[in-house]
Amino acid sequence: NLSLYENVKLTEPKLFSADPGEGVSIKYNKISPTRYIIRITNSKKPFNLIFKQSFNKRWIARINGVELVNHLLVFDYANRWSVDKLGSFDIDVRFEVWPWD
Repeated sequence: NLSLYENVKLTEPKLFSADPGEGVSIKYNKISPTRYIIRITNSKKPFNLIFKQSFNKRWIARINGVELVNHLLVFDYANRWSVDKLGSFDIDVRFEVWPWD
């Protein structure tokens, strides 16, 4: 039976999400295993940026060079930052290991 061997296309899970995400569009580019640029569009109210990667305090998020300091653990494994900026903008997320960064 050939149906046992169907090629099922898997979709990549969303690495970044907004909570609440009403109307917010999130796209990201993986620059390296330790850096992502997240493009936020249509943010009309504050939201939480969720990064579904193992939580580590060395993950740093910045908007226009200003660090988001409210980095918390969510879902018992992931990273969360509160974002108050509205409109369209980029967030730079990096895993920083001083003094190499």
